Amino acid sequence: MAQEAIGRRGLLAEKREAIVLAAREVFLREGFARASVDAIAATAGVSKRTVYNHYADKERLFLSVIEETVAPVIAGFVQIAERHLGDVTDLEADLNAFGRDWVRLTVVFPEHPALLRLVIAEATHFPSLVEAWRGAGSARGGRVLAEHLRRIGDRGLLAIPDADEAARHLTALVCNPPQSRSFFGTRPLADAEIDDLVGSAIRAFLRIYRPAER
Repeated sequence: MAQEAIGRRGLLAEKREAIVLAAREVFLREGFARASVDAIAATAGVSKRTVYNHYADKERLFLSVIEETVAPVIAGFVQIAERHLGDVTDLEADLNAFGRDWVRLTVVFPEHPALLRLVIAEATHFPSLVEAWRGAGSARGGRVLAEHLRRIGDRGLLAIPDADEAARHLTALVCNPPQSRSFFGTRPLADAEIDDLVGSAIRAFLRIYRPAER
């Protein structure tokens, strides 16, 4: 009986994963409003009833798609932050390495900027999607980055009166120019272009937060 229960749970998990992957494909192709549960069910190879057994409505399914898409990106961000900011030896070089890997993270997970474009497109009609996006990723990422900057500040390498604000500044400086230049992931950026954008961002950040020389 226990083995049968484990088997059923495994099957349910497989169906849920298939539904989420199919939903992401359909949402990105059709948009949230136009995507139908019928199309999602057909793409997943399950019945429409099975979709509703897992998700009460289309909005909850889309929220799950956001969570599942953002989760590996945030996990990657946490690893990058720890690798480059966990034990800083050369502040500017480590910040640059961190920024470059952060920007290139979207290349590893191309669904992330695609989903962000969709959230932006649907934000006027479904504002809850924006909050779901922030809750699934940017809020946790901001906390992780703020904690690293706070520790760097405690060592006297940065002058940081407010680590949360500093994290927001660093995020804007590092992420916004590549997003704008790439049109939110629709145009690939060359490595040299990423290096230039990140280098400029880090120089600006250090002009704001480097301690004054005594």
